[in-house]
Amino acid sequence: VYKRQNLSLGTWITTSQNPIICQGVSFTLPDNSVATSTGVYLDTLITSGGCDSVITTTLTVNPVYSISQNPVICSGAVYTLPGGGSATIAGLYVDTIASVITGCDSIITTSLTVNPVYLYSNAVSICYDTTYTLPGGTTVNTSGNYIDTLQTNRGCDSVITTILNVIQPIITTQSY
Repeated sequence: VYKRQNLSLGTWITTSQNPIICQGVSFTLPDNSVATSTGVYLDTLITSGGCDSVITTTLTVNPVYSISQNPVICSGAVYTLPGGGSATIAGLYVDTIASVITGCDSIITTSLTVNPVYLYSNAVSICYDTTYTLPGGTTVNTSGNYIDTLQTNRGCDSVITTILNVIQPIITTQSY
């Protein structure tokens, strides 16, 4: 006698997930293995009913940007760092900023150079009937203090104060 049996099939479950992580971070897959690279990962697990469950993980790893910059300022100036801070002293500054687009950190290393501003003073004497050409190119013939502000080859100010003394003639009278 042939006996008919009812066969019941369990439910096959398929799911997918699309996690996004930042470079340098790991993601734990459904089978408890760890992934750190962009890719598609398939995991087959057994459900509580004894059937297979396939989980497709499409992992995206966004980059962490590392940028270096080398700005130059003049002494007395203030440099605004990428993170919003201020710097006036030469040195190495590191800012970590979250990317608006990917949500991952960007690391910006700033190597700040501060060039000097030069201050010079120069005392000059000339005869009353001559002229003197100041460092800025102006010609003068009167005693006084003259200030010229010029730029150095590094783009910073060079302030030169010229103290000019015009020597007057000595007038003598003779009696006979």
